[in-house]
Amino acid sequence: MVVRNAPPLPFLPEAVHGAGIAMMAFCYSGGPSEGDMAIATLRAVADPIAVVAGVQPFTPWQQVFDSLPHVGGRFSGRATPTARSL
Repeated sequence: MVVRNAPPLPFLPEAVHGAGIAMMAFCYSGGPSEGDMAIATLRAVADPIAVVAGVQPFTPWQQVFDSLPHVGGRFSGRATPTARSL
């Protein structure tokens, strides 16, 4: 979960660029139908500004975030594996 000003990413409406938002990025390494079930709860929490979820290779998905850290900024990334069954 990231709380920040909305970056000018192509999948976010221009009206929210620069506004405070909460962002969550996730990757499900399994079948598409199981992935849909895994994120169903997240989709039900609120009316999101954008939902960018679908089947795609990992590398292009990750490259969307490559331009976000900026020189002099504080950035920390963390991945947490889960062993929870659905």
